[in-house]
Amino acid sequence: MASAVVLLWLITGFATFFFIGPDFVGGHRHHLSISIPTSSPATSSSFSPQAVAWDKAHRRFIVGGASPSHPSLFTISDTGNLEPLIPTLNEFPTNSAIMALAVDPYTSRLIAVVSPSLSRVSSVLGVYDLRTLHRLSLTPLPGAAASAAADFYGNAFITDPVANLVYKSNPDGILSVLSSSQILRLTEAESQSVRQGLTGIVFVSNGFLLVAQKDSGRIFRIDAEDGVTKSVLTSGGNVTGAIGSVRRSDGNLVVVGERIAWLLKGRDNWAEATIIDELEWEHNLTAIDVTVKEGEKVYVLFRTVNGGDGAAEEQCFLKEIEFPKEAEGDHVWAFVLLGIGLGYVIFWRLQMGSLMKSMNKKTN
Repeated sequence: MASAVVLLWLITGFATFFFIGPDFVGGHRHHLSISIPTSSPATSSSFSPQAVAWDKAHRRFIVGGASPSHPSLFTISDTGNLEPLIPTLNEFPTNSAIMALAVDPYTSRLIAVVSPSLSRVSSVLGVYDLRTLHRLSLTPLPGAAASAAADFYGNAFITDPVANLVYKSNPDGILSVLSSSQILRLTEAESQSVRQGLTGIVFVSNGFLLVAQKDSGRIFRIDAEDGVTKSVLTSGGNVTGAIGSVRRSDGNLVVVGERIAWLLKGRDNWAEATIIDELEWEHNLTAIDVTVKEGEKVYVLFRTVNGGDGAAEEQCFLKEIEFPKEAEGDHVWAFVLLGIGLGYVIFWRLQMGSLMKSMNKKTN
């Protein structure tokens, strides 16, 4: 029995150290941060990242943005090494940029929204096969575009932040308006100060979309087939300032603004939602986009400017974020496992002490 207790203690200690220990530095969980060079041999010139997506099939991040003469797509390693994904994107006009990305892991397609001169006006939707890197379709969009999502069936969904519309592009690249519901329209008070409308979109496996509206802070549930649109009754605040969103494998929605991220939990198939946590970051950091790796780890694409006037240097990086309440939970599990391990040791020592006393009595 003593040997079994020792074995359990060793297993517990092993799990505690190797699964939790390395992630904690100074009492806090260590989060991977990947620096993205804005000038390197891979870019051939300056590069301004604007969008990011996780490619599950090839286990890599894809970063899109703008170069001086054309839009650019790169893959990035954990060490920040940039490699061109598609060397030339000659189908797009010069001085244009990739402003939104989405990966469909089921059909291995990359959805890219390209806009001229970072303006998001008169955008174009490009769809690429990530296995062959061939272009599958190229679809002009009627107006602006801010974010993109993909479903299981080869369809792409794009938000128009100016007209407050949601477009749907089928596998053949044929475009239609999925939702132009009056519910998506801003109120008179909101429209007086509006700069951005629908900015974050995710596809939910139940067959609907969750869309965030930047200036109103509202969230909408849109049927992916017939476009029926409903407001999500949100408690605990709103997501005013949202620029992007992702859905984790636990079903929770992460909405990111330039200075803050919100964690939302849905109820009744997302008829209602509650903001259950928030995370703010340093004022010198500006979030550009967000993606989720392996369904669990949320990575935010940040931009920061270092230096004073005349010597300012822009830096971009990907960083995993964790919400405060979940970080507290990580600490609790660490202490629980360590406590279990300590309990095994104490129990084993008591058992050994009892055994030694019994053996001494027999010898005497």
